[in-house]
Amino acid sequence: MELFALVIDADARERGVVRLILQEHNWNVCEAESVDAALCFARERPSWGIIFCDADLSTQSVNHPNGLTLLSELKRQYGEASLIVITAAAGRPITALDAILNGASEYLRKPLEEEKIVACSHIVLKRLLAVERDKLYRSRATASEFTPIAPEFVGGTEAIIKVFKDLAQIVRGIRLDDVYRRKNTSGPDPQTSVFITGETGTGKELIAQLIHERSSHADGHFVPVNCSNLSPDLAESELFGHMKGAFTGATKEKEGLWEVASGGTIFLDEITEAPPSVLPKLLRVLQDGRVKRLGSNQWKQTHVQIIAASNRDMPREVSAGRFRADLYHRLSLHKLHVPPLRERLGDIPVIVEHLVRRHFTRQVRFSQEALDVLMTYGFPGNVRELENIVRGAARRAPDGVVYVSDLAAYVEMIKDHDVGHRAELIELASAEETSLTDPPYPSHAGLEERVHQFKLQLVNDALAKCNNNVAQTARYLKISRPSLYKLLREIDRETSSLYHLNLESLPARGRSASASNI
Repeated sequence: MELFALVIDADARERGVVRLILQEHNWNVCEAESVDAALCFARERPSWGIIFCDADLSTQSVNHPNGLTLLSELKRQYGEASLIVITAAAGRPITALDAILNGASEYLRKPLEEEKIVACSHIVLKRLLAVERDKLYRSRATASEFTPIAPEFVGGTEAIIKVFKDLAQIVRGIRLDDVYRRKNTSGPDPQTSVFITGETGTGKELIAQLIHERSSHADGHFVPVNCSNLSPDLAESELFGHMKGAFTGATKEKEGLWEVASGGTIFLDEITEAPPSVLPKLLRVLQDGRVKRLGSNQWKQTHVQIIAASNRDMPREVSAGRFRADLYHRLSLHKLHVPPLRERLGDIPVIVEHLVRRHFTRQVRFSQEALDVLMTYGFPGNVRELENIVRGAARRAPDGVVYVSDLAAYVEMIKDHDVGHRAELIELASAEETSLTDPPYPSHAGLEERVHQFKLQLVNDALAKCNNNVAQTARYLKISRPSLYKLLREIDRETSSLYHLNLESLPARGRSASASNI
């Protein structure tokens, strides 16, 4: 079986790296340095097993009546037959969410790592035989072109990219559900449903809005309902409406939220907190789409996309009898889990930058030390808590630069939730007089210098505990490998540092990564 790969990148060095790695694994590789060259290669072959495309080139327009970009044109031509990998350097305009929702299969950060390139090639090898079997089925899901949206979810860690992939699959699945529904007009009209789980503050409602905007229900209303605020006595009236005189105080006829959402989406946030009395009625609506107002004998047909969410462990809730199993199965036709922020700490710098652009018109940036402190915190309130910290700390920085000391207002909050060296880092930010004696700090050392020296000591100690294994050290310190490499470069430059680190003892990959960026 011959394997063909296309590498699209204006940088000859980047193309060469991918080409050499793939050729070692028996791939035939062609290189394109521009959009025009890429389209020429695309016309020459009916399919490519894998396509690596630079993010900048992927967003450029091609000569097409519908104004497609290179990425959407490649997806239109090859569909699921090719694995399209977007490669992006830091700070590029296309985000992982943009790339994946617009048809990319993978999103890799530059500089590209050999193991990730090889992993992509293995995915193709596993898929080649399966593609032809389900090509007809999947083509219906990918026929419609995605249109770019302003990204509200940002990040590039594996945890959040998995969310982007799951989100794209759900949108395609919903479109297939609608195709089936339109072709089978007889019988009950079951409602499309998605169940989103994740801790408070992870962005479940934001994802629900993205699903709504990407689905065939986008022309209808998006109706959010906080189920924990529903009164047991009025929950049915709020959801399904009532007639005049249906109960004491019902002075006029009222349309329920379900009818308002007909043709659109209703978002049932914290569904596990809904009054138990309304759950059987909700199950009936999910089954056939019909609602009846309180005090009325007439049923009304609706078609609503239902998205439910909860911050609880749903299998445990169901097995413990705290939530109806039949209702959960109806609501979870499609499932999506949003990871907590502590599982994707490497995304914090780009999230902070995004939040600063959203909330401030003036130039604001966080110092590297401040970002490092944030990346050692567990964030029990997740992205919502990070947003509050960013907004508050930025307002304390009149010169537009947020330093560690600007996080002092959040010290007590952070210390209450974290232990070990994290709390010690934050104590340094409080500007209190500390008397650390191992090692002694110069009496003239300022706050930033003490924080910096303490970080270097932590890195030195962690490397010793992890036998100079960079990957294990990064996990131990709960920082990304790029952040660790940056600290290693700082240590390497500071030959007169209080903490001497022998970089020659590091693995070759760690040394080359450090030296190449000095």
